[in-house]
Formats: sequence, C-alpha cells, structure tokens
Amino acid sequence: MDALLSVREAAEFLGVSQATVYHWARSGILQGYQQAVRRFPAEQVHKLQRAIAAGHVPRLNARANKRHADGYRTPFPSRPEDGNDASQIIRLRRLIRERQLNPACILYVRALRLLAEAGEWEPATPFSPALPPASRWRRQSVARIMRGWRRDLGVSVLSAADYRRPFELPVEPVSGSDQLGFLYQALRRTGSRVQAGSFYTPPEVVRSMTAGLTPHNGFTLLDPGCGSGQFLLGAAEAGWRFEQLFGIDLDPLALRLAALNLLLAFPGIDALPNLKCADALLTEPFGRRRFEVVIGNPPWGRLADGELRRRLNRRYLRKRNFSESFSYFLLRARALAVPGGTIRFLLPEAILNIRRHAEIRSELLNECTWRGIAECGRKFSGVFTGAITLDLLNIPPSPNHRIEIRPEAGPEFQLLQTSLKPESGLVIQSGPLENSIWEKVSRYPHRTLKDSGAEWALGIVTGNNRKWLLPVGSRGGEPIVRGVEVQPYRLAPAQYEIFFDPKKFQQCAPERLYRVPEKLVYRFISRRLVFALDRKGVLTLNSANNLIVPPAFYPMKLIAVLFNSGLYQLLFRSRFNTHKVLRSDLEQLPLPDFPAPVRAELSGLADRLLAGDASAISRVDVVLASVLGLTEAEKVLVTEL
Repeated sequence: MDALLSVREAAEFLGVSQATVYHWARSGILQGYQQAVRRFPAEQVHKLQRAIAAGHVPRLNARANKRHADGYRTPFPSRPEDGNDASQIIRLRRLIRERQLNPACILYVRALRLLAEAGEWEPATPFSPALPPASRWRRQSVARIMRGWRRDLGVSVLSAADYRRPFELPVEPVSGSDQLGFLYQALRRTGSRVQAGSFYTPPEVVRSMTAGLTPHNGFTLLDPGCGSGQFLLGAAEAGWRFEQLFGIDLDPLALRLAALNLLLAFPGIDALPNLKCADALLTEPFGRRRFEVVIGNPPWGRLADGELRRRLNRRYLRKRNFSESFSYFLLRARALAVPGGTIRFLLPEAILNIRRHAEIRSELLNECTWRGIAECGRKFSGVFTGAITLDLLNIPPSPNHRIEIRPEAGPEFQLLQTSLKPESGLVIQSGPLENSIWEKVSRYPHRTLKDSGAEWALGIVTGNNRKWLLPVGSRGGEPIVRGVEVQPYRLAPAQYEIFFDPKKFQQCAPERLYRVPEKLVYRFISRRLVFALDRKGVLTLNSANNLIVPPAFYPMKLIAVLFNSGLYQLLFRSRFNTHKVLRSDLEQLPLPDFPAPVRAELSGLADRLLAGDASAISRVDVVLASVLGLTEAEKVLVTEL
C-alpha cells in the first residue's frame, strides 16, 4: 500500500466527502494527518475503513444513506489480514483520476491480465491494445467472451500509453476467488451500487452458505441474481459440476465476469456457462426448468418504480405492494425451486422484525420449512443494517418443526416454527433467557403506545445546519436540542440555538407539539433507548424525536422510567437490534398495568431520577424484576445493561 494518501484519495477510498475527512481528522476518528503535506497514512485510512465496515464507529451511523453519494467505497472484508486488497484499488483509482481513464476499460484490461497469468492467452507485446488472434487463445469460449466485451465497450483504440500501467500491475490475491467481481464493485460509484442494491458478498459468507449443499447427480443449482458469480464459484468449490450451475442477472457486464470466473474455475471445459442476461422476476430464461437449490444474495433495494411494482403484483397475485425487491425474489425462489428443494438467501435482518415485511414472513412461515437462521452481522461496507442467512425447504412445515437459530454471538438455540407470529416479528438476537424475559413481560397485563392516542413529532430538519445552527449565546436565538444532548431522564444543556422559522425549514412538526407543557424526547439514532422528560417546551433537531402521551393513558414519567431501565434496554435490543429508534418498534413495547403500590414506588423513583439522584437507577430494575417474576439468572442479564 502507498505510504500517504491525499485528502481527496482518502475521501474516495472511504466513500465520503473531503469535508467529512477533515472533520474526522479534527475529531480523532481518522488519525495520523500530516498537516505539512496534507496527507494521511494509508494504513490509518484502511484501518478506519475496516472499522466502519465492522460497525465499530457508531458516530457514522447517521450517514447510512449513500444513495446519492459520488465517492467510492471499497467492499473490503473487515479482517485485518486482507490488507492487500486495498493497495491495488488505490493505485487504480489514482490512475483513473489522474489520466481520466474509463473504469470499464480498466476492468477489461485487468481481466486480460488475469487471463494472461492463468495461461488463457499470450499477448503479442507486453501490452497490446488489440485482442490477439484466435490462435493465441487456449479456449474459444474465453475468446468469445472477451471479443464480445471488447466490441461492447465501443472504444476504437485502447491507448497503450494510457492502459499499459493498469495492465501491468500484478494481480494481487483478494480474500476469495472472485477477483474481477471485487474489482468491479470497488470501481463503481457508491450511489450507483446502493441504488441497484448491489454489494460484494464477503467470501466467508459465500463459503458458509454453500457448505453442506451436496451436488447429487441430476441436481441443479440456480442463483437468480448471480452478479459476478460468487455463489456459483462457492458451489464449484463445494463439488458442483460445471453443467449443474445456472445463473441469471440483469447486468451484462457482471454476467461476463461470472462466465470468466466459472471458466477459470473449470480449466478443462471449453463451453459457455449456463448464464442468462434477463429479469429473473418477470421472465423464464430457462423455461420450465426447476432447481434443487436456489441460492444467492438478492438485491435489497426499495422498489421506487410504480409500474414495475404493479407488474410484479399482477404476476405474483399480491394484494398489496412489497416495498423491497428481496420479497419478490423470495416468492420467485419458491416458484423456481422443486417441491422440497432448498432456498438459501442472504437477507437484511429487517425481514425478521420490521412490520412492513409481515406479509412475506407470513407466506414463508406457512409455506416453507425454516431449517435455520444464521445471524451474520454487518457485512457490507457502508450498509448499517445487519444480515442473516435464511435456509428454507420449499415445503410446508410439520407441526413440531424447530428452527435452528445461530446468533452471531452466544449459544445456538431452537424455536418452534408454529409458535412464531409474523405480525410481531422474529427474535433471533436473543437466547433462551432473553426470550423467557420477553414472554414474562408480554404475559403481564399491559397496554401499548399503539393504542394510546399519542402524538409523535419528528425533530426539525433545517436543510442546512451550518446556516441555521449557531453556538448558544451568539445571536439571541432559542436553544435547540440534538440527539447527543438527550440523556436518560433529563436533557443536557443545548450547545446550539436557532431562530425558529418553520416555513424556511425542510421539515418541521407543528409548533404546538414542541411547546406542550410536558413531552418525552428520545434519541433517534441509537442502539439504546434514551428518553428524557421535557417540561420547558424546547425545540429538537431531527436526531431527537418527541412523544406526547395522554396522561390518562399512561404517565410519561413512568414511560421514561420503563424505557430507560436495564429491562427495557434488553427488550429493545433483543427484539429489534437496530441503530434507529422507530415509532413502529416503540409501539410494540408493553406498558405493564402495575398495581397501585408498584406504580407509586416507580413514580417516586421517577421523581428522584428527574431530580438527578442516580442512586435510584438500580432500584428501578429491582422493582421491575420482582413484580414480573424474573429468575436470578434473568435478573443478572438485566442488570448487565
């Protein structure tokens, strides 16, 4: 890896703006800035990239929306031993920028270099801009793919002066067999990848998902969104033959890479792979063929095209629109798999617990046998939702079937499939103790915010915080609270002020909701519940949302006591495991109907906590554990939070 990177190079590498890089340097997130030469050590940049990918930099969670990003984000696995992956990408991006090269042509010449090293062709010169004659190709199938690619580039001349250096760079091994797919993803702009729902699947995930798939004679395997062929390569490594592997994708370039990958994986075969450039959701590229295994990482993107959604709903006879493309891929997989066949997909963990996915959960729970759910954690650079692998059999479950649950951390356990309710979501982040606690709280007589008649108010979106937010005391505005100033029970002093002018803001709730005599303010971007009681009518920025509950329904200070408690931290984490505190999640949390003496004691503890008496914190969980009948082991689990 080169020793130093410019601010621009660091920004491109991390997929953020140059201003963000400077901010991270000032705040200590990115270390080693050498001001004299305005450079960063490449090692530090790479270290930060791995930390972001692994979810170890929580302050970046608010930057999860990269749909319109102009930078690059390298799809590196988070393991430190994969450092060689970075150097090649940095050098190629530098060449693209400095010499104004075409990334598509870069990928083409890198494919030529890989094929040359594999002995598939011999260049006439150290670098020849034209393809060598057919006699120089070892296999005609490879020659056919490369000639078609060269033709489709539409470039009359590949300048030897411009493209010799990208060609001559050695092919550095990446952490998997998909060298070209890794490079393709790394050279795509972040925004285009996010819009397409296209992400490089970490090799360790591919290996785990293809493990145990026995390639019996006559079996076939399909990836309906195969991209550059990672899962087909994984199946090949697991013993599947060339003729047993099938793939579909809309991206013709990705399919070219998949074809080359498969031919490199099967050096004795001179035939084109079973790959089709088509829409797997709306066409039948392989006719009536059905497959024993359907596997892959389908696109996760939201479906914005209304006409496409209507076509999909007509085809799949849906009563309402699915919001995410992966839901339709799951329906399609059921149609493509033989009865009793395996369906194994990498999916966002939101499919298990977000309300808008209840319909697809219902269909899968009723029509498929869920063999297993494995929690994978955050596996994609720049994507802040966790991932799971869902292992299904295309056959309805037996009454006593149990699902194998494999959390990322903690022991494995089983859940009875027929006991799961699609509308309430599925809990896999929790083990037996967490599930026992949830059941006890849920069985206790309770009400929920969904039935409360509560009012919800989002914080203000200014559209330009630099313009509107001023340091407190600078110009005589009024204080505005950010998420960071929301502390348990009480608000910390505001650091900024604002001149309130709702008509000029990008988004603003009705003013009366900010000014009510009493309201709850909570952090929006957070993995914990943090609720404060506000009795001063303060304004809040969009990182701090507001909740007003009718006092006759449930006292707000008791809600603050419950939601800040260790017990409710556990319930929230195990039930939803999200970096955002969503209204739909809060509306599912039980508000117990405690007897009068318990309510009185909790009310007294609330008054002490609101007055700043931290000694009352532990007493809250003692009271809750006692009245809910928690065991000693469950009490210990609660107090850890």
